[in-house]
Amino acid sequence: KFNHSKAQKRLDNFCTFRTSESVGAPSWFNYEQDRQEILMDFVRTKLFSVLGFTQEGVLCILMRTVNLTQYDPTPLEMYKAYQAWNDVFICDQRVQIGGFAIIWDMAGMSKRDCLKFQDPLAAKQNTIYMLEALPFRIKKMVYLNVPKFFELFLKAVSTWLSEKMKSKILILQKDLKPAYDSIPGLEELMPSEYNGGN
Repeated sequence: KFNHSKAQKRLDNFCTFRTSESVGAPSWFNYEQDRQEILMDFVRTKLFSVLGFTQEGVLCILMRTVNLTQYDPTPLEMYKAYQAWNDVFICDQRVQIGGFAIIWDMAGMSKRDCLKFQDPLAAKQNTIYMLEALPFRIKKMVYLNVPKFFELFLKAVSTWLSEKMKSKILILQKDLKPAYDSIPGLEELMPSEYNGGN
């Protein structure tokens, strides 16, 4: 299953995206002096919670948009923070091999919050970076409690996605059972308010 040329291309894309203004977004990765503060902001606001690994080695992450207003980042701060976490995960070989699943609970997200981050170029760049440059696998992206206005955004972004990637996206309302069925072990890691075992 391993393909050396594909892996090399992904690493080339990874380095180019982080250093070339014409192809990527180097400003997202300019956080050496404040990386610790960026990571701690996410932890303090509980915007981002690392749930742990499933038995199959998939890292599971929970994002709660309801806490976004406490953090109130600019779009650049948000992308920098997200990339700081990605860099932490890249260092863990288990994530490189087993991949990760992200559950994004969008309950409480307002149209204003959504519009604040509606930068088509940044959204496209982030999608390209996730799909073509990050050196780990995306196992599943679960969008939970999705507002109607955000569904339109997801439809627009999906035009940049391959069919394989589209198959990894779940859009759900209250019931997480489809996510629990598609990610064995997720239910045990999720907090009790999601009918999980943690």
